Amino acid sequence: MKIIIFGSGEIGGQIAEAFFEEHDITVIDRAERLLVNVNKLDLSVIAGNAADIRVLEEAGIKTADLFIACSHSDEANIIAALTAKLISSVKTMCFISNKEYYESLKMAKESEYEAFNIDKVIWLQELLTQDIVRVLTVPIAIDVEVFLDGRANLMEYKIEEKSPLCHQLIRRCQFPPEVLILGITRNNSLFIPDGNTELLPDDKVIFMGKTSSLNLLVNRFFRKAAAKVRSVLILGGGTMGYLLAKSLEDIGLKAKLVESDEERCRFLSADLSSTLVIHGDGTDLKLLQEEEAGYCDVAVCLTDSDEKNLLCSLFSKKLGVEKVITRALKSGNIDTFELAGIDIVISPRDAVLNSVRNSFLNQSGSILLSVGKGQGEVLRLKIPEHLDNLTVKDLKIPGKALIAAVEHGKKVLIPNGNSSLAKGDSVIVFCLSENSDEVLDYFSGDEEE
Repeated sequence: MKIIIFGSGEIGGQIAEAFFEEHDITVIDRAERLLVNVNKLDLSVIAGNAADIRVLEEAGIKTADLFIACSHSDEANIIAALTAKLISSVKTMCFISNKEYYESLKMAKESEYEAFNIDKVIWLQELLTQDIVRVLTVPIAIDVEVFLDGRANLMEYKIEEKSPLCHQLIRRCQFPPEVLILGITRNNSLFIPDGNTELLPDDKVIFMGKTSSLNLLVNRFFRKAAAKVRSVLILGGGTMGYLLAKSLEDIGLKAKLVESDEERCRFLSADLSSTLVIHGDGTDLKLLQEEEAGYCDVAVCLTDSDEKNLLCSLFSKKLGVEKVITRALKSGNIDTFELAGIDIVISPRDAVLNSVRNSFLNQSGSILLSVGKGQGEVLRLKIPEHLDNLTVKDLKIPGKALIAAVEHGKKVLIPNGNSSLAKGDSVIVFCLSENSDEVLDYFSGDEEE
C-alpha cells in the first residue's frame, strides 16, 4: 500500500516506523523535522507543507492509497486532508487536538456537506481518556480490552512481590475455569508462556477470560489490592484533564483537579459540576500535602510535559497514593517512567497504530488489537473448512500462538486443549507480531499443514 504521512513528529514517526517495512511510505514535513525524526528509516521524504497542492502532487497523491495528516497544526491537517481528498481518490485520516474542530468535522461528515469527507478523524485525547476511564473502573488492572460484545475480556495485571502468584509456576496456579494467561511482558519483552513458566515480580501478565471468571480471579489473587476507586487526583487541567474529570463525574467518582493556569481554572470551575478545581502547580509538593493528595486512591498525571508528569507521579507516590497513572507524550520515555515505579503509563502509540491498522490496513478485519508496545497482536479469525472438527491441541499453528476464545453461534468459550472447533466458528487468537502473517496464512489455508 502507498501511504503518505504529513508530519514526522511523535505520531507520524511512530506510524512510519511501524509500517515502512511492509508499505511504500512517503513523509512530508519541514526539512529540519525530517532530518531529526525519520532520516534513519528506509522511506521517501519531501520537505514542504502538505496543505500545498504542489507538494501533494510531488508526493504522488493521485496514486496513493492512504493519506495521514498528523502534523502539529490542526488547521494544516484539516486543509491537507481535504485537499488530498478533493484532488484524488485517496483514503484520508486526520489527527486533531481541538474539540470544536472534531465535533464540526463529525457533524459535517454526517450531514449533506459532502466536501467535508475526511474518511477518519481522530481526536487522540478522547481515545486516551477512554483508556484511563476503562482502567479506573477495573480493580488494579493496568490494561483492559473488551471482545465479542463484552462476553470475553482481556486484562493485564502486574505481579507484585507479595502476590500469592509470585514465584509460582503457571501450571500450579489454581486459576478459575475459563481464564487463560496469553502473554507476559518481562524486562520490556513480550513472550507466550507455558505451564512451566514461573511468574516473577513486576511481570505484566495478560489474562483472557469471561467477565465472571476474571472477577473470581481478582477476588482470589488480587483481593487486597482490588479496593474500589472512590477518589481521583488529576494533575493537569488541559484537554485530557478536563475530559477525564467530565467522564468521572458521569460515573459518580469524586475528583480533585490541579491546574496552574488561573484562567483555565475559571473555565474548569464553571463547566465541571462536582470536581474540585485547585489553582496551583502539580509539582508543588507542599500544595499536594495541603490538599491531602495522599488520601486519593488514584493520581492521574496529565500535564503538558513528560518532565512535569514524572515529577508529579513521584510526589504522588511519596505522599502515599496507591495507584499512579501517567501520560507519556513521548513514547521513548515509557521505559523511564516504568523504571521510576509508575504503575500505569498511558501513551498514544498503541492507540495510534491500532487506529491506522484497523481503519485502513487491516482489510480482512482480522487484527483487533496491538499489545505490548506492538510486540503482540490479537486476531479474530474464522475456522476454515480444512480445520473443521479439530480440537485446539490438534492445531499446528506456526510460531507461538494461542486460541484465546471461541465463538460458536451465540456461545462464547474460553477453550482448553480438548475444545472442539467447527467450520465457521470465530476464534480470538493471540500471537507475537512477528508470527502474525504466518498465523493468518495458516487459517486462510495458504500454508501447508
